[in-house]
Amino acid sequence: MVQKTFFTLLSFLVINSLISIQIINNGSLINLEISEMEKYEQIKIQTTRDKDGKIKDDEWIGISIQEILKKTSIDDFDNLKFSSADNYMARLSKEQIEKEFPIIALQRNGKKLNADNIRLIVPNMRDMFWIQGIAKIETEKENQFDCPKYIYTAEIILKEKPLKKNPTPFTRCVGYHFRDLLIKNVPNLSGEILLIAEDGVSHKFDYEQFLSEAVLIKDGEKYHLKSSQMPAGMWIKNLAFVQIENRGFVFGNCIEDWNSLKEIMKWKIPQLLILNKVTILTDYNHRFLK
Repeated sequence: MVQKTFFTLLSFLVINSLISIQIINNGSLINLEISEMEKYEQIKIQTTRDKDGKIKDDEWIGISIQEILKKTSIDDFDNLKFSSADNYMARLSKEQIEKEFPIIALQRNGKKLNADNIRLIVPNMRDMFWIQGIAKIETEKENQFDCPKYIYTAEIILKEKPLKKNPTPFTRCVGYHFRDLLIKNVPNLSGEILLIAEDGVSHKFDYEQFLSEAVLIKDGEKYHLKSSQMPAGMWIKNLAFVQIENRGFVFGNCIEDWNSLKEIMKWKIPQLLILNKVTILTDYNHRFLK
């Protein structure tokens, strides 16, 4: 009876946490009721996605993020961080919001979505950003990762480590723990870490919350980042670059030259010390691994 009562109470708390979205702006809390959102101006968008080899066409009806920002008088921010009840997290910059016109969808193909299924829809971005069951939206000022003082070639570091079969908790794979890449050269494994995939999509994850148990799964010459601390939709395929504080780690099989990395990161400093090769990079076309 005690166990049944506990799960009943837990279900009640989860359901009630999803009848509103918490909006945190500069430390101030706004509870935006979903029933109130339904009174806002509704817009309709069409999306087409390739989902596991199948083309999916959907019609969504909901409220634009810009309308929500207007209603809540929020303008002074660089990013919005969206979090779900199950720890899924995605960020959109102010520029992306203005360009992509995302919405919070309340209906899909004519059917009203349950409170735990309302989702962020960003029409021209990968659906890894289409976070479902939104529980919280936070405004952020940009934590800019400046050009690192040191850059290491990740493959050289990992080759010095023993390749692990079935790195905990993953099976039928080989790879390394994420900390194996960093621990020798990073004095303090904490705080936010910047990760960039081969396709240029960037992520910033807190180490303790998302990455302390992460692994790097070896797939041929490339690596995929997976973590039991985050939903699978947040995992990164073909990891290309990692930065923590003033140290960067380049996966040369995903980023071939200094100029392409400089362009992705918008750096302006041309000279960096590659510790593994004891080489100063002065040529923008110098390849990392040759």
